[in-house]
Formats: sequence, structure tokens, C-alpha cells
Amino acid sequence: MPGIKIWDDPVWRPALEALEGWSQSGGYTGKSDPKPLAKLLCSGKPIPRSVSWRLGILLDPPWGKKGNVLTLLFNKRYSGQTELKRMKEMINLKKKIEIELAKQPRKKLEAAVAEVRRQTGKSRSHLLKAWKFKWEDSRQPLAKYNPQRP
Repeated sequence: MPGIKIWDDPVWRPALEALEGWSQSGGYTGKSDPKPLAKLLCSGKPIPRSVSWRLGILLDPPWGKKGNVLTLLFNKRYSGQTELKRMKEMINLKKKIEIELAKQPRKKLEAAVAEVRRQTGKSRSHLLKAWKFKWEDSRQPLAKYNPQRP
């Protein structure tokens, strides 16, 4: 784009170069490092027009699928959805243990856990974690996947 000089900014230039796979020494490594740019974007500093233009080109290149394209890598193992699924499982197991305890008022926790273990095939330690599970404590881990959430 005429009139835009991306490489004039000494703060943003190394971050964009790292994103595109260039090292500090000037050699092309091919390994993208988004951390410096992410740190700058989260710092609250004003984003130069040239940087936003370059990010727009990387997100939606005019040349189609050829060349560098900025993509999102999402680790499913540590996602909010996985965490929510784990919490639902814990709540369901806790309910099953409570039902077993309610069936016989004199029944001890160990007997109820053993019965649920026989039904579900889950380990004793997993069931005891489910028994101690509290919804209030689990809201905090979800906040790390969605910063807008209180």
C-alpha cells in the first residue's frame, strides 16, 4: 500500500518480523513467534496503521491461500469446552454419590463411592475428587479461557 512504511517503527518492527519468521539477526528461520506481537497488542499501546494493515493482509490475503497466512492454533486439551465437560462429569458423579448416600441413611461415604465405582468404572480417587467438587471453585479456571467472564 503506498505511503505505509511498516519498518520505520522500532518497537513494532521486531514483533512483526518475529511473527513472519525472521530472527533478530536478520536470517529467515521460518518459525513464527507470535509472543512479541501479542505482548505489544495486549500492552494497550496504540497500534500503528501500518501494523493493523499488515495483520489484515495476513488474516485475509488477497492472493488466496498462497504464502503466509495468519491462523489460530487451538489446543483442544486445554480449552474451556474441555474444562466445562470435566466439570459436568464431576457434578454428575457427585450427584450419583449423593443418591447412593440417600438410599440408605446409615451408609458411609466409602460404601457409596464403592457402589458408584462399580456402576461407572471410575477410580476411587476420581470419585472422591468429584465428591469434594464445588461449582464456586470451578468458575475461576473457566475465566482463564474467557477473560471477559468475571
